[in-house]
Order: sequence, then C-alpha cells, then structure tokens
Amino acid sequence: SLRASRYGAPYLGVRLSSKSAVAVHRRSQTASKYHGMAEIMSKGYWIVRVDITEPEAFKAYVASNSTALKIFGAKYLARAGTFTTVEGTTRSRNTIVEFPSYQHALDCWHSAEYQEARALRSNAAEIDIVIVEGYEGPQLS
Repeated sequence: SLRASRYGAPYLGVRLSSKSAVAVHRRSQTASKYHGMAEIMSKGYWIVRVDITEPEAFKAYVASNSTALKIFGAKYLARAGTFTTVEGTTRSRNTIVEFPSYQHALDCWHSAEYQEARALRSNAAEIDIVIVEGYEGPQLS
C-alpha cells in the first residue's frame, strides 16, 4: 500500500490501495504544474442535495464515504442542517463539502474509494452533486 502525495504534501497520511495509489499517481502527473502551489489554488466544493429513500443503506454510504473524504482533505461546511428554500426546488438534505482545491474535489469523486461508497447508495437516495471551483477574485466592498 502506498501513501498518496500531491501538491508537496501527503493526503493526511491515509494509506491507499495499490489501485488507488496508481490512479492518484496518474492524476498527479497530469496536474504536475500545480506542484507546490496548493496555497494559491482555489478551493473546491461539493454541493450535495439529497432525498433519502432507504435510510439504513444511506447510513452505510455515509460511513463508507468518509475514507475518500479524509484522503482528499475534505471538511464539512454544512451538513444536513436547517435550511430555507427561498427560490427554486430543493431536496430534504443539503451538504457542502470543502476541499483544498478544485482538483482535490474532482479526484475524490473519481477515486476508487468514493466510487465504492457511491455504489452503496445506488438505491438509497436521489442525489444531485455539483463540484464547484472556489472564487478568488475581488469581493464586494
């Protein structure tokens, strides 16, 4: 088992399967121009909206997806809290997950670890996930 390392730092010291380590290595080769630049890269976010249809199966998915989220340095900004829909449609549960970079967010979704977890929720929920790059430009004053 190998440790994945990208952007000059290990992914939280989590050990990966050899298949995942190879995938991370390939992704790191294609993103080599970012090496050492994590501090200036825009963060990445998963915006997740969910209607749970099978609560027990969904609990198994949540327990399993933490492996991938930890590997890619994710943290929850909002997780199934109180919300108010002020316009448009909604689902019953909303989550925002922050990653160190947009590439980390993409890599996490495509990882073998997340795809394993994703398979557990195939019939457990209706879900929308949008991966968004953070904004680093001028702000309102």
